[in-house]
Order: sequence, then C-alpha cells, then structure tokens
Amino acid sequence: MSKNKPVSAVTNDRVPIDRIDPHPRNYNQHPPEEIFGLRISIRQFGQVQSVVVQKKPDGRYTCVAGHGVTEAGRLEGLKELDARVIPEDWPPEKVLAYLAADNEHARRSQKDDAQLASILQEVRDFDRALLQATSYTDDEFAALLDEVGAGEGSIQLKEVEVKPPPDMAWVLIGMPLVEFGSIAPTIEQIAQMPSAMVVTTVNNESGKGKRP
Repeated sequence: MSKNKPVSAVTNDRVPIDRIDPHPRNYNQHPPEEIFGLRISIRQFGQVQSVVVQKKPDGRYTCVAGHGVTEAGRLEGLKELDARVIPEDWPPEKVLAYLAADNEHARRSQKDDAQLASILQEVRDFDRALLQATSYTDDEFAALLDEVGAGEGSIQLKEVEVKPPPDMAWVLIGMPLVEFGSIAPTIEQIAQMPSAMVVTTVNNESGKGKRP
C-alpha cells in the first residue's frame, strides 16, 4: 500500500463493548489497581473520554487507545462505549504508530507535584469519594503531601476557616492545655501559623473556664 494513499476519516460512534478486542501488540500493562481506579472514575464521572478503536471487516473492533477504560467499563457492566473509530483502510503501521503515540506523548509530560497535591486536597475536602476517582488512595495522598512538604517548594495547604466559640474555649497547641479568655483574636493569630494544629472545645458556662 502506498504511504501517500488517501485514507478514510476517523468517525465518532457508540460501539458495543463486547465487540471490542484488545490490540495484540499493546505493550502497556493495566494492573488491577489501575483498573480499580478507572472503575471508580467511571462511577463518578461516567465515560468522559472516548476510546479509540479500528473497525475490522468482520464487524468487530480492535482497541487502539483506551484498553484500561474498556476493561473497566466491561467490569462495570457498560454495554457500549463512546469511541473514535479508525476506518478499516488505515494501514497496520499507521495504527501502530497511533497506539505508540497515544502512550508515549503522555509520558513526556512533567507534573508539578505541589500543584497536584493542592488540587487533590481541594477535591478530598469537597468529597472524599472523589479522591479515589483520581487514582489516589488516602495513603498515597498523605505520602504526596509529605513529599512536597519536605523541600523548599512545599505547598501552602488550603487555609481552614476557624470560627471561634461565643464565650470561652480551650485551645490545645501541642502540649500542654492552655486557657485563654478573649479567644477570637488568639484563634485568628494561631490559624495563620502553618505549623500549628488547633483543637478547641467550647465552654459556655458563666465564670472562668475549667480544664476538662
């Protein structure tokens, strides 16, 4: 086949998932933990990104990009997938080139771990279940925070809004327990300290606050 021979255009379609076969030369492995994360992602977002398949003469399709999504969708019980369909007249070499390009271009990107940690924290604070949909477990997220917080490029964690109690409170800063009277200004100062962990218990009784 001539290298310059015109080929048909790629189209969009809904493809029955039980008619999609993995590409026999796909070199990317998809371990169970990745498939689990993709299943969570499908539950949370649905199928947002189309897979790429090539139509075959027998009416079946060969997966070219999106093997992990296809497997996760099958396990989730999906019947069809949104797909970009490469026509039959693409030569095998061009299909292989796209398969490699889809895998390898992504590997050449460079992520900013500090920005990622900030995003993951915002996601987890909004809905803890969404963290799993990003492929991170709680332990992996904690490890990422430790990693980016250890060097000069440490992130500023999202500030937590602190609402002081109306009357008296105990404020625990490490050890020991310290008692304050006018608590609002003190709380505001402590909240600005990145290394401080603040735990309060309210004491609305009249008179002096008592140690618990």
